Amino acid sequence: MFLVGDAHSHVNPMRGIGPERLARKFKESGGWFISVVSLLSWSYKSLALQVKDYLEVFKENISASKIIKRNGVEGAAIIGVHPAEIVTLLKHGLEREKVEELVLGAYSQASKLVEEGEAKGLGEVGRPHFPASKTALDLCNKVFNKVLEMSHDLDCIVHIHVERGGLKTIVDVAERCRKKGVKKALLHHADPRHWKTALSYGLKISIPARTRDLMEVFRVKDNFGIKGLMIESDFLDDPRRPGAVVAPWAIKRNFEKLVVKGLITEKDAEKVLIQNISNFYSVSLP
Repeated sequence: MFLVGDAHSHVNPMRGIGPERLARKFKESGGWFISVVSLLSWSYKSLALQVKDYLEVFKENISASKIIKRNGVEGAAIIGVHPAEIVTLLKHGLEREKVEELVLGAYSQASKLVEEGEAKGLGEVGRPHFPASKTALDLCNKVFNKVLEMSHDLDCIVHIHVERGGLKTIVDVAERCRKKGVKKALLHHADPRHWKTALSYGLKISIPARTRDLMEVFRVKDNFGIKGLMIESDFLDDPRRPGAVVAPWAIKRNFEKLVVKGLITEKDAEKVLIQNISNFYSVSLP
């Protein structure tokens, strides 16, 4: 049977099952690659209020990625400040200018770690998927543009988190990436109803591995293996939210259901879960 690559996930070495157990469970289910992305700062300890606090978050994520690799699963660390942090910092009472200085300062440190080869990319950056104030959205967009510039300068991957706003959102994200010359952008948690549209605008995307989302993506049997279509668990590694999105080790089981239903073949699955992952992350099977 096919192996499984996870384009976007999280691991929490402080409050969750941690990287070693995650790697072992994932490998047992056919996992060969997982991209681990920085969690919200308060998922580890508390809301980050200084650049050094974010740097600690980034280093925790990098360390977790290395542990995963030592346990037989290829991986990539993606580090950055989630847009929800901007919303929360503003609600916490910090002035807009201070939040901007803090978040961009954190991304400057993240960029150095990418440049040093410690991490593979930046993110997740963009806008919150929930309603927020105009001040927060404007600042999120400003940070978004700055981080896209960093991605271009470093020629590195950037994970994008935005609202599911259909064509309007896709066009906005694609245009921002085009203007900044970004070639390695991943629209994470993409809407399965609009995946072909996103790909047609030149975006790489990852779709959550929930059965209902996979059924939507693969209900029409064409375009398999298009460069850019990937699958993610978006696992939170949070014991307080055990049912949030999908566990990495459930991806294979959910794909096997599709094979049994005749919606895809194993060869189709391999293109999405191995070939496209390998091409985007520039990593080969171990």
